[in-house]
Amino acid sequence: MTSVDRRLALRLLAIAALAVAIASAVGFVAGSIVYVVSMAGASENDGWAELGAAIFGVVIGGGMAVIAYVVTVVVGVRRTQPAGERARPAVATAALPFAVWGAGGAISAPLGYHAPEPVVAAAAMLTFVAVVVAFGALGGVFRGRRFVVLAAITGSAAVVLVGVAGVVGDRRERDERRDVIADIGTLPLVDGTTIDRPYPDWILRRVDHSSYDRSLDITWDVNEGGDAHLRIDRDGSYEVIVHTTEGLEREEELRSRMRQVSAKRFLEACGRRC
Repeated sequence: MTSVDRRLALRLLAIAALAVAIASAVGFVAGSIVYVVSMAGASENDGWAELGAAIFGVVIGGGMAVIAYVVTVVVGVRRTQPAGERARPAVATAALPFAVWGAGGAISAPLGYHAPEPVVAAAAMLTFVAVVVAFGALGGVFRGRRFVVLAAITGSAAVVLVGVAGVVGDRRERDERRDVIADIGTLPLVDGTTIDRPYPDWILRRVDHSSYDRSLDITWDVNEGGDAHLRIDRDGSYEVIVHTTEGLEREEELRSRMRQVSAKRFLEACGRRC
């Protein structure tokens, strides 16, 4: 028995390629039909109706494409594999693209804009290898303990790289945020002393910045429901917005409590949030 069943691998590759082609065609046709039918009674100038029809078409077309892919894989494996050797290859081939998509989402979810791209790319490649090898072993293409070990090693290395990219990205983002604060120079601070809890029922959620316009946005969660924002522009001007039932009253009160302080004092009050 060889470690790699090449004949099975080629069969499953051909089935997967055919399934992708059929699924793409079915999804496109189904989505187009849904779009045309949805727009049949709508005005040509109704942008909202057009957007809704497009979204509905994408959802239905995507669902039909998934069904077509799975059905094609199952039928293809049934016709090419002998009885008793169909379940594992069918499950592995049908689930592989969704596992790759899910793994890619798991990688990107904890990473921000500032994560180093080479590290992220390496993590993505290792994750892809780990998933393909694991599902190849599940489907019977790869046989032997060494492939399980390979999947475990590459998957673990990907997790480590994602962690490294996250730490480096967070550090870069923090450095940029502190540079934004330093560039603004003079910023408003509640009572000139605090940013954490301007009111007992307000909890600081985050201090964020914009790389585009070098502005700062401070967000509080309000226990009574809603949230509040302090937006500081690069010239030091600011705007207070409170989304609660007493929003206008709180906005006026908070504005009256604002005191301009230096960037250094603001960073001291902000602490690790900045």
